Amino acid sequence: MGRRPVLVLHGAGVDHRETEACFEPALEGISGLRRVYPDLPGMGRTPAPASLRGADDVVDTLLDLADEVSGEQAYLLVGHSAGAYLALGMATRRPERVAGLALVCPLLPGVRDVPERRPVVAAGDLGDASAPPCPGPTAVVAGRRDSTVGHALPHEKPDLLRALLTDWVQRVERAG
Repeated sequence: MGRRPVLVLHGAGVDHRETEACFEPALEGISGLRRVYPDLPGMGRTPAPASLRGADDVVDTLLDLADEVSGEQAYLLVGHSAGAYLALGMATRRPERVAGLALVCPLLPGVRDVPERRPVVAAGDLGDASAPPCPGPTAVVAGRRDSTVGHALPHEKPDLLRALLTDWVQRVERAG
């Protein structure tokens, strides 16, 4: 079946180089993964066509990319910041294609605060009541400025990011 694809989505205002610089060291010791770091539409070297009118259109574009790089294989999905918001949209629309979802310092609707001094929250029921939950293990790595981790966790705590992602991938494989 080959190596499992893992799509890593960056946040707003940057391009794939930001996530690649942080997540490549965190994922490099994990065998069996084919890591993909796309630029979101309108960022980096990827143009934003006039047909993109909002986040739903961006999610559609990312789902097409995910289908292209994964074929029939279920893939892992990692999003940082605004990329986590888009990753959640992808997993909500096609939960059967996502083997595992990791939301790192996510921007999520309705979430204005995260647990103080509790950087990791695992949940299988993210999303609204009308959306099916992602079937695979889901990891939410959240942070706040007055806690042990902040929004820049991938830059500030690379060892923590590596440990969390390693554990997450192991849980995906065990569930799988």
